[in-house]
Amino acid sequence: MQLISNGSVFSFLRTMTFAALAAVSGSLFVGCGAVDQLTGVSSKSDLQAIDTDTCDSAPNVEDAYTLVVLDWDGGSNPMVQDELPPFAIEELTISDYSGSLADLETAYRAAVLGRVREMLCILDPMDITVIEGDGDDYPGATVVNITSDRPRAGGMHIGQSTFDMCNERPDDSAIIWVGVMVENVSQSTFAEWVNIVANTTTHEIGHTIGFAHPSAQNVDGRMLPVPDEEVMRINVTVAQLRREQNFVIEQNTCPSNEEYAYRLIGD
Repeated sequence: MQLISNGSVFSFLRTMTFAALAAVSGSLFVGCGAVDQLTGVSSKSDLQAIDTDTCDSAPNVEDAYTLVVLDWDGGSNPMVQDELPPFAIEELTISDYSGSLADLETAYRAAVLGRVREMLCILDPMDITVIEGDGDDYPGATVVNITSDRPRAGGMHIGQSTFDMCNERPDDSAIIWVGVMVENVSQSTFAEWVNIVANTTTHEIGHTIGFAHPSAQNVDGRMLPVPDEEVMRINVTVAQLRREQNFVIEQNTCPSNEEYAYRLIGD
C-alpha cells in the first residue's frame, strides 16, 4: 500500500507487485484496511471492559490448517534483510487515554487481536486461528510482524505480504509498518488506532490465504452499497481506515478447487 497526499487528504493505495504472473505464490502484495468503533477509553478499567474477541468457530491451535501469529516484538522476516524493531505503543497519538503505557499496550494488543479474529471468523469454512506470540516459536505458521519501523528505501506502504492463491503454504509472511501510519495519521482515539492496525493486518492475512483486491465493478456501489466496507479493496483514505471493514465480497481463493472456496456466512 502506497501513502500519497491529495490536498489535505491522505489516501492509502493498495498495490500489487508480481514477480511473475505464473508464480503467484511468490508474488508480493502491498495493502491495508479499517475497523470497528469501540467505546472511548480513559482508564485501565475502560480498557479491561473492551472485548472484541467474539469468534468461537476458529480451530484450536493444534488443529488449524493455517495458524497466524501476530508478533509485536520485532525480529526477522523473510521479506526484509534487517531485523525489525518491536512495536512501540508510545508512538501512537492516542487522544482518549492517559494511563500507564504498559496497561495501554497490553489492552491495545488484545483489542487488535480480537478484532482480527472477528473479521476472519465470518469466513466459512473456517480453518484459520490467530494468536499473539513470538514468530520464532511457530516455525510452520504464518507470521505477521507488527513493527514501528517503516519500509526500507523510503517506501510509503503500511503493509505487505506474500500472496498464496490456494493457501498452499501455511508459513507465509506479512509486515505491518506502523511507522508510516504514525507519520501520516493525525491524533486518533484508541478505537480508531485499533481499526487502523487490525484492518491493515486482516487485509494482509487475506492475501496470505489467497484473497485478491476486488475489481472496480465489484466496489462501484452495485455490488457494495458502501464501497469502502470491503477490507480487501484498494484506494482507502485515512477516514475510511479508521472505520469498520470486513470481508464482504465472496472470493474463491482456489478456483481449481471448489471445496476450498471461502463463502460468507449466511450466503
